[in-house]
Amino acid sequence: MSGSDVVDVITTFKSGELRLECDTACSGAWGAARRRAKSLYDAALWTDLVHEVAKVGFRIDQTYFYLGRSAEGLGYNEAASTYYSLALANSYKCAGFINVCDGLEVPRESRKALTRITTAPKDAAPKAAESVVTSPSPANTSISISETPQQAQSELPPPSPPLAIVFGNNETLVKDIEAMRKENLAKDGFESSVEYAQRKQRYFDQFGEGKGYRITLDIDNAQNREDKLVYFNPDTEELRIAMPSISRDLVILDNGEKNDFKWIHHSFVQVYSAESKLRTYKASNRLGASIDVVEMAVTRYGLAVLSQATKDYGKDFRQTFTTRAGKNEARELLENGKIVLEVTFDHRYPSNIGNPFLLRNEDKHKPTFDRPIDMTDTRYAVPVRLLKARLLSKAGVEVFSATGQQVDVEAITD
Repeated sequence: MSGSDVVDVITTFKSGELRLECDTACSGAWGAARRRAKSLYDAALWTDLVHEVAKVGFRIDQTYFYLGRSAEGLGYNEAASTYYSLALANSYKCAGFINVCDGLEVPRESRKALTRITTAPKDAAPKAAESVVTSPSPANTSISISETPQQAQSELPPPSPPLAIVFGNNETLVKDIEAMRKENLAKDGFESSVEYAQRKQRYFDQFGEGKGYRITLDIDNAQNREDKLVYFNPDTEELRIAMPSISRDLVILDNGEKNDFKWIHHSFVQVYSAESKLRTYKASNRLGASIDVVEMAVTRYGLAVLSQATKDYGKDFRQTFTTRAGKNEARELLENGKIVLEVTFDHRYPSNIGNPFLLRNEDKHKPTFDRPIDMTDTRYAVPVRLLKARLLSKAGVEVFSATGQQVDVEAITD
């Protein structure tokens, strides 16, 4: 904390004075150490976890959370409170930047831990470090002086159950995207670094664990006929649900002090669209022929259903589900049925272009004499993971359902 080099890691750690000072330069080293650190965390090997974090020294909220959990697990609650607070205050976040926090909801878990520590008995004695220590005995044998990981784990408070997902509907998604379009998370010139970090964290928390959408679409619509979300093969009598073809959009990911260009892989499912006529103007070619051109703007809102990333673009990683169906049943469903997609918001892949959660893709269609329309087609989508796909009859009865795949895959490539 004073800026001095740390010689005795554990003593400094116990006092709550250990600070992590390495930023972007250590991101690669932490990427290599993350899996081991998570394994130590899962096994409740707190002392080893402290050494692993301190060895790299990478300053993000996840590493300070690991220090806090280690301090709490070893009974140093004052130090734990310091590290949990540093995790919450840290401007470099693993959830919402390139790292994925290894399944941890760091802000939520840190706040819960601070509450837990506040209500804990003050006279609780620190636990012995759990690493196995051996020393030779007079009989030239080894004695293990430790508590096992299983013993340490049994003394910890039981893990909290995951938050139930609150599903919004089509209208909720549209409102969320409209709100995102109005939000600009670029740092304001009059904001301090702390104010900016707090504002950004509040925005991240708004789209944290527990947020999802239950989108209902008529199967018989123009977009479905183009994307073939639901398709019947009369030769095999198979009814298929398939996500649209995978798009690969270039985004800029913010990794602390460094911006990286990455490709995000997803299937765009349109939920809402609007067309507007902007103006009419005259255009001519080199031969002097002229024509009236209509300038149009099309805006589409939808879901970016994240998929397995790959550099082999010949592979098809779309999520596809099939079931057997008779021709009459399939015809009735395709003409009058609905498809319901249950998805959960995924905030692990933000970009730093204005808004961290909104994927924006724009296509321009130049006018021709055969088609005198000058059109700008803009798509806005939020990144989601598919939980379930369901088919409903006209009466609302579920005909078929399938559980989403690839919920935990990496959707980003270089």
